[in-house]
Amino acid sequence: MRRAIVLVVLVLLLALAHPVESMLRADAPPVPASQRIGAGRLLGSVLTGPFRPLLLTYLWIRSDILYGEGRYDELHQLVRVIVSLYPNNERAREFLGWLLAFNLKSEAPTEALGWKWAEEGLNILVDTDAGRSTAADWIRKQCGQNSVWEQRYAGPEWNREKVWRAGLRAWGARRYGAELSRFALGLRVLEGREWFRDRLRRAELLESLAIEEFLREGRAAHAADAVAALKNAGLETSDYPEPGLSEHFYARARTLDALHSGRLPRRVDYATAVALWGIGAHAGDAERLDAARTILRGLDADRYAEELAGVERWIAHVRDPDATPRPSLPLDDRP
Repeated sequence: MRRAIVLVVLVLLLALAHPVESMLRADAPPVPASQRIGAGRLLGSVLTGPFRPLLLTYLWIRSDILYGEGRYDELHQLVRVIVSLYPNNERAREFLGWLLAFNLKSEAPTEALGWKWAEEGLNILVDTDAGRSTAADWIRKQCGQNSVWEQRYAGPEWNREKVWRAGLRAWGARRYGAELSRFALGLRVLEGREWFRDRLRRAELLESLAIEEFLREGRAAHAADAVAALKNAGLETSDYPEPGLSEHFYARARTLDALHSGRLPRRVDYATAVALWGIGAHAGDAERLDAARTILRGLDADRYAEELAGVERWIAHVRDPDATPRPSLPLDDRP
């Protein structure tokens, strides 16, 4: 009888132990990335001894192999391990942040995963001094479209960019305590950096921010700063080996200055058309809207059909406000 009672008690104890074990497993810390990628206990011993340089070299070579084979999930884990091995090496951390934010972001199969990797990279970059310049480049070039070439506000490129901007705005709020638009955040990241190339970065960020302010509000609070920065960029690149670079900055400064002063600029490009669209819409100025339409038609009426349709709606609304409802603008939802 006693044996039967003991057996029953043991069975009950085992039954009770199973959910407790499951709970403990669930609360246990995750397996270190070093074990998931196969480095295992090496990181606990070799890295503190004379074989540390050899192992680090192996990990770097391994990262190249994984990238070449397209094994990006494994590469992501490996990069996280390598980052942990360089707590004080800013150059190494800057490179690894760049690898995550630029390369892995571009290779991710989904936008959600791409943003996750890019965010990790940005966090690494802004925690290093020189890395903030690279983070500013990401904001200019990788957050949706490359604003250095053409920053569109319509079409599939713009719809995709809205997703990236939403992530970037939330990231900026966590890092800096304020929700900033794309180019305003780029300026915030660059604060305090005054190297030559950072001054050029700031000039281009200010220019893009001013164009968006014209489109968003019909006036640009940063226009004067952008004009001054672009003129300074023209001056500083006057003896630059690249032909025409200095005049390029000066021409952009003249365009912004004209827009800011209420004059029609001579420059004919997409950014100018967008700025005139915003100015005309907010001021109810059919002349500015017509100038925007003329520029877009001259550039490529088929490519910019969506923007042209938007400008046409605004021209009709300005000419007869009672007959048509207020059309939307690309930045009405403040992406």
